[in-house]
Amino acid sequence: MPILHAVPIRFLDDVSQEDRDEILERYQKITDECGGKDAGILYCKVEKNLYPDKCDLAAVVVFEDEKAMRVFGEHPKHAALTQRLGELATWRSMDLPVSWPMGS
Repeated sequence: MPILHAVPIRFLDDVSQEDRDEILERYQKITDECGGKDAGILYCKVEKNLYPDKCDLAAVVVFEDEKAMRVFGEHPKHAALTQRLGELATWRSMDLPVSWPMGS
């Protein structure tokens, strides 16, 4: 069953715009760097949140199944990005089973 993985990200107050842009750019490339559709990543969108008073960035990823999500989480590129993010921000993640495409 497909899994929707949602991550709201809040940067620490003293994080520079340059570092914020770096994280956004790296997140926007992470799907391809971690194998894309061949690795079971069905959809990925990471953008600045429309309402930055709630969080700065929002990431939404849909995985083919829990195995694809686990492999993505263990990928060295993803591990490096989350390590860097841990220096700059706080976040939570939520994982929900979904039908894909959404609404089907």
